[in-house]
Amino acid sequence: MFLKIVNRASIFLWVLALFFVLAGTEIAAQRASGSSDCPQCARLGTVSRASSNLAPYKENPELLLASTRSRLAEALTGPCFHLLHPEALESSRGEGRGDVSSPAGKPPEYFFSVDFSRQPVDALEGAAPGGTRLILEMFYNGAPSESVFRIHTDSPLEDYSSHVNRMYQNPDAEIRRVQPIEDILRDFERRPVTCEISLEERETVPLGEIPVSVKGFRDWKGRPSREFNRIVVRAERGRIIGGTSILENPSWQAFQVGAGEVKFRYQAPAECDPPADQILVFSSCEILDPAKQPMEWTRSDRKIAEAAVPILCARGVVTIRYESRMARINDRCLVDTLVHHQATLELGLGDQRFALPFGMEGSTAAYHPVLYRKIRSAEAVLVDRNGEKKEGRDFRFAGPAASGHGPDIVVVRDPATKRVIGVPGFGVLLAFTWSDGKTGSFSGPALIKGSSLGRASGGDGFTSVRGGETARKVDDCVEWTETLQWELRFSQPSEKK
Repeated sequence: MFLKIVNRASIFLWVLALFFVLAGTEIAAQRASGSSDCPQCARLGTVSRASSNLAPYKENPELLLASTRSRLAEALTGPCFHLLHPEALESSRGEGRGDVSSPAGKPPEYFFSVDFSRQPVDALEGAAPGGTRLILEMFYNGAPSESVFRIHTDSPLEDYSSHVNRMYQNPDAEIRRVQPIEDILRDFERRPVTCEISLEERETVPLGEIPVSVKGFRDWKGRPSREFNRIVVRAERGRIIGGTSILENPSWQAFQVGAGEVKFRYQAPAECDPPADQILVFSSCEILDPAKQPMEWTRSDRKIAEAAVPILCARGVVTIRYESRMARINDRCLVDTLVHHQATLELGLGDQRFALPFGMEGSTAAYHPVLYRKIRSAEAVLVDRNGEKKEGRDFRFAGPAASGHGPDIVVVRDPATKRVIGVPGFGVLLAFTWSDGKTGSFSGPALIKGSSLGRASGGDGFTSVRGGETARKVDDCVEWTETLQWELRFSQPSEKK
């Protein structure tokens, strides 16, 4: 008779379990497509582990699993939480994790374990001798898993129904301590609602890059956000470099909060109108480890921070290419075997501040402030008399240009045609660190003399102009060659007056 009852109960529970399979599949699919009515972040849970030392649950743990699923679905289901019956339960291997994937392809964020057993007297914490305990524990499905809450009921009987009343049905049932479950999860996850965006440089230039950090992630109570939370960062016109492109929009980048600071690089757009951009940071509902839910699956949720990035609109851009090479040609000379320096620099020019007469032919010299200076590339190599080689690194501007600006650039125009005929006054002064830790520097030009260096030798004089010179010197010990080439391009053509 007992077996018939158990079999009938099993049939009923399996039918009920099948219902939750179908319902859970639909819910997971809705959540994956973003069609949930949940005003916050929708979550899925599953009951993946059951244990008992009492018959018939010891021999057939699915009875306990199915019963727990139906009770929890009734007690905890809400707009933002649903219980999922997995198509296949995958037992955890190592560290007691319950890693179960949902039919829709997204793993549930949480799983439950249940135990119904007779406990040793000293383990019942004052309960009647010979009693039983029903333990229900919820875990975050992380790597490793983490307990969210643990509740239990005690009874002097082996009767499972008495625990059902105490755990789920009585007015003071234990499950009511964790209702609504959304509040428990919100408190556990500490999803960020605010953060701070810090720009390493206050402004940038078209296509320029600046380091950015986002930190100070805080939840709705002002507490630091948990490390498993994710954010999505995007720029309105520029580009975010350093995260993971997401399927929602490949130009948006996903990051984990981690230790509390997210770093990346921002690249400004090529266009300078309007002369500013915006970096936007969004929270995300995805919280699982990337091994279980890839970063590219991350979706943006609510905007939690934004920062303006001013873009300096240069009137013109000067590119300077400098190279100096000194090689020993006489082994009897006590000089280094090779000294080689080269650099490519970029200077952004602002609008003309004032103009003055220049020279005796009535030319005009327009003075343009330097909005920015960039080292596009640089190299320094030294091979000493013993053949030992060292190289430079950490190149930086020295002298007046160390602040990033420096003296004005003078642009000379022909009085009749208004063409640019020269850009005098170029110089290169960089400091760096040798590979042996010593400080080095190079400046130029040194060999090139006279005014021919700044005289225009190419370009139309309105949209672009270029010039430069090469000089060579040979003595008994070394051959020294120096080259400096420059080019000025205007962002808008000069007026042909």
